This record gives sequence, structure tokens and C-alpha cells, in this order.
Amino acid sequence: MTDGFSTAKALEDRLSISTLVFHGYRPISESSLEELTRHGIGRIELLESPDQYDLTDSRSMRHVGDICSQCGVQVVAYHAYKTTFVGVESEARRVERTDVCRRQIDTMLELGGTLW
Repeated sequence: MTDGFSTAKALEDRLSISTLVFHGYRPISESSLEELTRHGIGRIELLESPDQYDLTDSRSMRHVGDICSQCGVQVVAYHAYKTTFVGVESEARRVERTDVCRRQIDTMLELGGTLW
């Protein structure tokens, strides 16, 4: 008996891929996302890429979201960096780091992502 959570269809529906597969190879673009959809992948885990977009900037992420929508790709998670608090000594730096994390989470939610 199956609970519906682990059926082949349920697993396939949750399948996503990190955009790390493009790191150093090609930028996130319509053509790279269309390549994923040709292979049946319609959900991505967006790796932070400061040279292409800023996870804390809603305008930048709206642009990424528009490209994803045009290609039929859903952003389901962010892979963010510089979000650790290890070694952050001052209260000012903790507040600054918290603000960055909050902005990343806000833009992720705007795109429909659920995992940060």
C-alpha cells in the first residue's frame, strides 16, 4: 500500500535541479532554462549568482521570475550563500546579515519558492 507521497508520479512532481549545473558553464537565461524543460525538468533550485542577479533585489528577481515563467520553470528553492552567522561577532554585523537573509527570503517567496 502506498501513501501517495512516494509514488513515481509524486516523486517526479517534486523533482528539481540546482542551477549549480550551469555554474561556470553558462548563465541563467531562456535558452538554459528551455534546455531543462526539454529534459522534463520544470522546477529549479536557484543558486545565488551575484554576477547575474541579486537574491536580495526584488526587481532583479522579478526579471529571473519572468524568464522562468516564460520557460515554464518554477523556482522552488534558493541556494543562498553568505547567510551563516558563524564568526559574526558584532551586533551590527548580525543585524546586517539578518537583513540580507530576510530580503532573500522575501524575494524567494515572491517567486513562489518554499525552501531557503
